[in-house]
Amino acid sequence: MSAVCGDSRTVRAALVRGEDEEEREKSEWWIAKKWAYATLGSLFHRRWLSKKCQYHVFSFFTECVKPKSTWMLLKPHFETFVATFAFPHLCFTPTKQALWEGDLADDIRVSVGDYATPVSAATTFLFSLAGNRTKTTFMLILGFVYNILRG
Repeated sequence: MSAVCGDSRTVRAALVRGEDEEEREKSEWWIAKKWAYATLGSLFHRRWLSKKCQYHVFSFFTECVKPKSTWMLLKPHFETFVATFAFPHLCFTPTKQALWEGDLADDIRVSVGDYATPVSAATTFLFSLAGNRTKTTFMLILGFVYNILRG
């Protein structure tokens, strides 16, 4: 595989260091990334996303929290993202209630058994926001949760 694709670290390093921004945007590597993001965007807006795909979307956004360049793009939208995408995954649902009322061992197994779920990724995303961008996000997230609990 690496013989065909090459080492992605060397490709990234060569493209980031040696060329100016216009040349980088024209390279095959960045064009492929642009199409991957565009495809993900169209899937997100027009189609149903599997739980595994939702997990990877959360993982991607979690990775975007710490670097300043990606945080500047995510920052204006993080409240909407928390309210409309992360929060619904963390809500108590009738399915979770049925597990809670049924076998407690099954509930625990389902709740904490698999780490590659949208629920665990949403939790990690919120921890990343609150931990890495505390001044900007923590009080807003806390206010959102307070309004939900109050209403």
